[in-house]
Amino acid sequence: MAEDNAGNHAEMNDGLSAIRERHRGHSVEDRTAPPQTGSPWRGLTLGIVGVVILSIVTPYADAYMESSSLSATYLPTGVVLLFLLILGTNTVLRYTRFPFTQRELMLAYVTMLVPSAMPADGWSLRLVPLLIELDYYATPVNEWKILHGSNIPHWMTPHGNEVVTWFFTGRPRGARIPWEPWVRPLAIWCVLAAGLYLIMLSFSIAFRKRWMDAERLQFPLAQVPLAIMGDDPAPSWISSFFRQPVLWAGMAVPFFFHTINGLHLYFPAIPSIQMTDIFFSTIFAGSQFITEPPFAEWAGIRLNFYWSIIGISYLLRSEVSLSVWAFEWFYNFEKIVFQWSGYGNGQFEWSPLHTFGYSLMARYQRAGAIAAASLVYFVASRKEIGEMVRAAFGMRTTRSRGGEAAIPWWSFWAFVVGMTIYFAWTAATGMKTIAAVVLLAFFLGIAITTARIVAASGLLWVYDFFVPMHGLTVLVGTARIDPKSFTNVGYVDFVALNNRAVIMPQILDGMKISRQTGIRQSHFFLGIVLGTVVATVVSMATVLWLGYTYGGANMTDFMFRGGGEWLFNRVAGFQRYRVYTNWTVIGCMSAGAAFMMSLLYLHRTYLWWPLYPLGFIIGGSVASGQMWFPVMLGWLAKAIIVRFAGAGAYDRFKGAALGLVLGEFLCVGMWMAIDAATGLTLHRVFPVWTPQ
Repeated sequence: MAEDNAGNHAEMNDGLSAIRERHRGHSVEDRTAPPQTGSPWRGLTLGIVGVVILSIVTPYADAYMESSSLSATYLPTGVVLLFLLILGTNTVLRYTRFPFTQRELMLAYVTMLVPSAMPADGWSLRLVPLLIELDYYATPVNEWKILHGSNIPHWMTPHGNEVVTWFFTGRPRGARIPWEPWVRPLAIWCVLAAGLYLIMLSFSIAFRKRWMDAERLQFPLAQVPLAIMGDDPAPSWISSFFRQPVLWAGMAVPFFFHTINGLHLYFPAIPSIQMTDIFFSTIFAGSQFITEPPFAEWAGIRLNFYWSIIGISYLLRSEVSLSVWAFEWFYNFEKIVFQWSGYGNGQFEWSPLHTFGYSLMARYQRAGAIAAASLVYFVASRKEIGEMVRAAFGMRTTRSRGGEAAIPWWSFWAFVVGMTIYFAWTAATGMKTIAAVVLLAFFLGIAITTARIVAASGLLWVYDFFVPMHGLTVLVGTARIDPKSFTNVGYVDFVALNNRAVIMPQILDGMKISRQTGIRQSHFFLGIVLGTVVATVVSMATVLWLGYTYGGANMTDFMFRGGGEWLFNRVAGFQRYRVYTNWTVIGCMSAGAAFMMSLLYLHRTYLWWPLYPLGFIIGGSVASGQMWFPVMLGWLAKAIIVRFAGAGAYDRFKGAALGLVLGEFLCVGMWMAIDAATGLTLHRVFPVWTPQ
């Protein structure tokens, strides 16, 4: 279902594509391949080197320095910084006989892009500490050993007093890191990850043709590296893109603010400029408006000035950027309605014994919307899914068109293998089949809608709109799930089924980049496999080295303590209180699904309808609460410029908008290098808040 109406909305501008076309003089889709295609092995090698660097630097920055996350967004800061560094290197190489070509650089980029989240929140930093947190932090008070100890298969975790204790306290001087006990459990967990990645890869292949060909989604984040690359056969810092004065003007804005605030940390006499966590409670301090019910619920609303999000939002379609902040306020007003009605907030965090209220309603109306939207996209792609099945059995009925490779014959078998791995793995832990099915269904719904949101809207992060484990407890009920299943449900949900473990947005962006630069499909898939394997091995080794060298107890609390507290305490609540299917929740989900279907219908049917339907899923989430204000600023800037200065002025300022993005990302790299050299920690430039 082409719910974007891409062909009918005249205002759906190309955004970043227009920047590239202005410098090239012709469309990217129609242009011929550059004369120098280069060697895929050079591009793959360059990408793998970048993956190694990111797999070392990202855990160090996130866990030890607790600085700006290099992988928190779907346009990963670390990947963009390395890409810019490679372009700088190419500035020198272009004076030799061996500069990197466009295709080589883009192959390196997509090789780094897909596994970018694995070194941190997407896999390694979640998994490695969690496997031994129960042994280290269990006490008679929290009863973790009693409730969970006997439920965990022996092969799932490493064992040994030194293995556990040294990881959190640091190994004694002269002692070697105990690598061996970790090899088997980590390898087994990687099998589960491989199964889920195969499933997501298969879905990405199926949705690719529909979303790129029939619905012509813009994939705004994929356009960023293409715009930076420009039209030079050997892209570099002296390409036409970097010769725009307006680009440098845009970059100067975040550089000014982040430089002032960075210097303040080193020289406190320099005043800082607050740009994040400006709460309504501060803005309206002393006012009864924010201290008395029902508007006291708005005291926690915050304003953030994220320059890169302002820049990206300026380049988005107006209906998308409008919907992000409009639906956030929809949820804010919904909270007020619940306060007026007397239902209050409600609670569903640590046990299934909850009361109906705003928290319950908001969480599960989003879950119903996710289910409805993912079902719509799945049904809309039924032709492509059918082609995937036919190709698997040698009955392909369509040929590649316009240079786009046909659906690979192995994609269906990758799905079958992935599903087999997932259900065999969860069964081996003792998890009930119904629990495994419900968890996977919610996870795939989240993966599909997240990929759609990023492909159509270009939002930098989409996070925390639903937790699959919560859906299991209310749909099936805690009384129908045994304690052994619940413990392992918690492990799988926290590590493998979290939002940042979703790689479909990166895969689809990589496919879009590959298509526009002529990268062969086989080279792209090879880059994914090599990059993922290297990122897994190197990042896990890095996390182990950090723990045994510095002591996990001295590093970021969430990854080295808070994860276990979140998981084991929450699962303990589900184990203690035995309830059955919650029909109130079913009603909330049904209402959310019905509302989403109405939004999809209105958006597809009426050109005047101003709201993008998936904003309903984004609104009310942790990420939306963080970024609604900069998105609104980007939308407002675009609306004012178009209204009073015309489309030509809007087009001229696109370079400045992209400058805001690059300027903030470069500030991340600059201050991270300075802080690492001086030993400063807890200096976050962007995002100040990291998804948890």
